[in-house]
Amino acid sequence: MRRGGGLVWLAAAICLAVLGWILFGEDERFLRRAAVDVYTTLKDAMPGALRPVHYEIVLHALLFVPLGWLAMRTTGRPAAWVACGCVWLIVMIELAQTGLLDREGSAVDIIASSLGAIVGVLLGRRRST
Repeated sequence: MRRGGGLVWLAAAICLAVLGWILFGEDERFLRRAAVDVYTTLKDAMPGALRPVHYEIVLHALLFVPLGWLAMRTTGRPAAWVACGCVWLIVMIELAQTGLLDREGSAVDIIASSLGAIVGVLLGRRRST
């Protein structure tokens, strides 16, 4: 076990469970509805060019920040390896959603989620040094 002990591992398990529920649950429109809710709440304070799809991209990125951070905190690997592992996991999740759940894959989702995980890895690296 790396730093943080059992509490970090528990947080990692919870993070994976929540990701699984959001990404593989029966309600595939969870993030889209959340993006519309955020959009309706913030639309008066934000530029008019922003649409719900932009918020959905940001939500995809934010969803994977904890994964990157926890992966960095629970492994003893260099940040580059952890980031590559997170990106690989994200690609596999997208392929699984496409193949198993009959959903459409999205390169934008992969890019946004990967960026979020990489930010999490960088935050975990900064914290651990």
